[in-house]
Amino acid sequence: MTRTVDQASANLGGKAVDYSAALDLISTTDPQSHITYANQSFCDVAGYSEEELVGNPHNLVRHGDMPKKAFEQLWQYVQAGKSWMGNC
Repeated sequence: MTRTVDQASANLGGKAVDYSAALDLISTTDPQSHITYANQSFCDVAGYSEEELVGNPHNLVRHGDMPKKAFEQLWQYVQAGKSWMGNC
């Protein structure tokens, strides 16, 4: 798949999902990694409703290509009560 500035892709649940790179995919978690909120764009790309996501571990929607270092930083921030933002 060719990636352009206007598109990105995710491989969630074993299937590729194309979406606009302009979308804001927003989710929040508690310090134990359980999802507490997901906006509609996040839900659409993940393929789950907010009700299905909330309360579940965030790795439910983990993309296999995300580097381990990014997760280390993400959880350091979350466990310190800080926000973390990643972009692709």
